[in-house]
Parts: sequence; C-alpha cells; structure tokens
Amino acid sequence: MRFPQSTFFPLKRFLRSLSLGILLTTGLSVYAQSPSNYCATVQPEESLTWLRNWQANHQDAHPEFQRSGDDYLIPIKVHIVGTDAGTGYYRLDLLLEAFCDLNVQFDSTGFHFYIAGDINYINNSAYYAHDYFNGSRMMLENNIQQMVNMYFVSDPAGACGYYTYGPDAIAIAKSCASDGNSTIAHELGHYFSLPHTFRGWEGGTAPVFQQEKVDRSNCSSAGDGFCGTGPDYAAYRWNCPTTGPFTDPNGESFVPDGTFYMSYSNDGCTTRFSDDQKEAMNDFLVGPRDDLLLRPAPTLLTHEPVEGAEPLDGELNTDYSYTVLKWNKDPNATYYHVAIGLNATMGAISHEAFVTDTFYIAPELPKLRKHYWHVKPLSQGNTCTPYSTLQTFTTGEVASGLLNLTAAAADLQSFPNPLLPGQAIQTVFTSQQSQEIVMVLSGMDGRVYTQASRLALAGENRLSWDMPLLPEGLYLLEIRATGQSGVSAQDRWVSKVSISQ
Repeated sequence: MRFPQSTFFPLKRFLRSLSLGILLTTGLSVYAQSPSNYCATVQPEESLTWLRNWQANHQDAHPEFQRSGDDYLIPIKVHIVGTDAGTGYYRLDLLLEAFCDLNVQFDSTGFHFYIAGDINYINNSAYYAHDYFNGSRMMLENNIQQMVNMYFVSDPAGACGYYTYGPDAIAIAKSCASDGNSTIAHELGHYFSLPHTFRGWEGGTAPVFQQEKVDRSNCSSAGDGFCGTGPDYAAYRWNCPTTGPFTDPNGESFVPDGTFYMSYSNDGCTTRFSDDQKEAMNDFLVGPRDDLLLRPAPTLLTHEPVEGAEPLDGELNTDYSYTVLKWNKDPNATYYHVAIGLNATMGAISHEAFVTDTFYIAPELPKLRKHYWHVKPLSQGNTCTPYSTLQTFTTGEVASGLLNLTAAAADLQSFPNPLLPGQAIQTVFTSQQSQEIVMVLSGMDGRVYTQASRLALAGENRLSWDMPLLPEGLYLLEIRATGQSGVSAQDRWVSKVSISQ
C-alpha cells in the first residue's frame, strides 16, 4: 500500500477525520436501510461468452477443487462516495471488517483480496445515490487499471449492489456492507464470470430448456451451467432454510440450495461457492483477468492486538481541544485504524483515521462528555486483527489554549507565508532540550490535515516540511513535544499559515 511520507495520510486519501454532525446522521441510521433489490447486475449473454466456452469443455463431474499453491493476491481499488457536501461516507471500521469477512468467504477459492493504494473519496450526490447512467459515468471517470474497482455508495440503482459489464466495476450499498454481509462476495462472483444460480429466471418464468432438472441431465446447458449448484428457480430475496418448493420439467419437486453465494438466499445462509464455480473463477483470473496479477503482491503479515497507553482508561478532565491518543507498537503493522466513539458499542463514531505512527491527535471534541476509543493494527492484506480493548476518557470544560496565539506564536517563525499550494514550509524555533516532536497542520476548525514526527535539538532548529496539496485558506501550524503528557509553554510552538495562489 502506498503511503505518503507524512505520518497522516493527506486529505481525500487514507486520512478521514469525520465531523460529529455527519456521523450522528449517517453512522446510526444509514445501515438500517433496506434496498428494494438484492442484486442489480445485468449479464447479457455476450458477457458470458468466455464462461459458456469454458463450461462446454468442463461437462464431466468435477473432482473436489484443489487450490494450486499460494493464494492469488488480488488488488481492490476502494472508492468511497459521499454527497456534494462531503457527507455520508462509508465508515472505515466497517470497510476493514468487510475485507476480513470477504477473505474468509473466499478462503477455499485461493483468492485473497487487499486494499490497493489510497482510498479514493468522491464527493458527488449524483453518484452517491445513482441510476445506471450516473453509475457508469462514475466508474468511467474514476476506474484504475489492473485493479478491481469497487464503489461504496448510498444507493446503487436501488439495489444492494451490482457488477456492470460495460465500465467493468462493482457498486455496493453501504447499508448492505456491514458485518456478516455476503453482497460483496456475490458481486465479486459476477466479476469473476459467475451468473446467478437461478440464471434465466430473472425476468419471470424461464423457458423450459432453461429450467435445470433435478436429475442433472441438463445441468451444463440450463440455469447457470454449473452442475455443482443444482436447480434454483428463486429469483427473489428469500429467507433460509427453504423456499418453494418448485417443480422441474420432469415433475420432480425440489427446494434450491441456499448456501451458495450466487443464490438470492439471505446472508445467514450463504457460505460457499461450488467446486466448479471455484475452478471457473480461477481459470477466469489467470485468463481474461490476468491483468490483476501484474502488480507486485504484498507480503501477508500477522498482528497481535495493541493496547492504548494514553489517556489512562477512565481519565477525567482531558483537554477537549487537543486530545492525544497513544498506544503500543505492533512490529508488523504498517498502519493503524483509530476511532473515537460516542457510546460503548462504537455505533456512532465522532472521529476516525488511518495513521502510520503510534499516536493520534484528535481535533476538538465535545466538552464534558465521555468518549470511547480503540485502535487496530493493520497491514496490506490483513484487516482481521481485533481492536484494542475499548477505553474511555472524559473531556473537561477548559481548553489548553492551543488557539491563543500570543506568546507561542512569537516563538515559531514559518516562511514563506503565505504558501503556494503544495509548497514546502520552512520553520525556525528554539527548543530547551533535545526531544521528539510532532509537526501538525490543521484547519482553523481543528481538522488535522497532515502531521510528521521529527527530532528537535537543544537550541535553534530549522526544519523544512513538504506540505500536501491543500485548498487556499488559513491553517494552523503547531510543533509539539511528544515525550511527556504534561507539556509546558516552551514545549509547544504555534503559528498561523496562509495558503494562496
């Protein structure tokens, strides 16, 4: 995964500190919504040409599918879509859980998916809740080659999700991408050539020649063309364990097998792909989808849960304007996900971010309120490590005076000022001792845009810092010692910085 040199990822990349107002309106309610349709994938017969040829040469009974050596590591480009105002984003903790679930679901196939590169945030209300036309526009504008492009939106054409053959990408409703979902696995099945198990029944009663028989006599030419899945006529969302019964052209009664991800049974039933489905997906990957294997594959690492160090669990009267969270290091972690919540279930997140260091400086938090937080160690391809034990702190009523730029501002010189967008900034300040520091650039509303760790020497320090590309406006540059919890005035330096053309 590509990381910038700064400790925090630039805005519109992996760093997302979400506003309290956004998450109170989306984090609590949006995942309870139910789309009217499970899957809106349309697979014209011409899109199945490869599969039909494959099935024509694989008509014999399949032995048990055998994985061939190591897993294929498959990159997914994640696009998270919000409104024009930048609200409604799919939560990062749910994204991590979805990828963990996905790799468990695909474990027997030999596929392992990972988040490739930076998350692409898109602010466009027409894409956030879209029809097929706007969905295609969204994908054609943003798709990245040699990756599975996956878009998390509010409403993908009235469904839980779909794969579209033309732009060649997947859209997923965030309401259908919570813990334990099978929507993503279902749509990836389409992406890797698989039709619905009830192929032919999507528009109503299928012609007799398309009705797969219980005796399997036409299993390679009717329905989905896979003999391992059995007949299925249930082209609607159904609750397991049974639906029907149905009657095949020979008059035999049956109920479909709801354990297949490519059926329409609910998430509680779906657990598998058939052996011939697995074989087809593998052959499709090394055939028409072999471009997905061109990128250097990451090394899969294991992690142990970390534990929070500061603030102490249950600490009272923490600074609401400047809360520093710290945790112990995991040697294999390349980054961490840290989240601050408003309740013990973490159902409402006030701030969350991906960081590469072992601390996070939170923007301004509500006063006189109990807050909950935890952190998860991560690396590319492994999002399954549990979060740290949930800890709490309570904010006080008095701020630290961070924004009172009187004496502190005089101690820090920054130039040029104003800066051009993306220009490096030069800083001059005097430290009383050699110590580790963090340099933080934030907006005047407290939102942290980027930060970096450095070492300050005793005496005058002159440091250069490459700035991310940010819009014009007024920002706050702060340099702060990190080696102690209670810092004195000489351990903090603050200055206003203007960015303009």
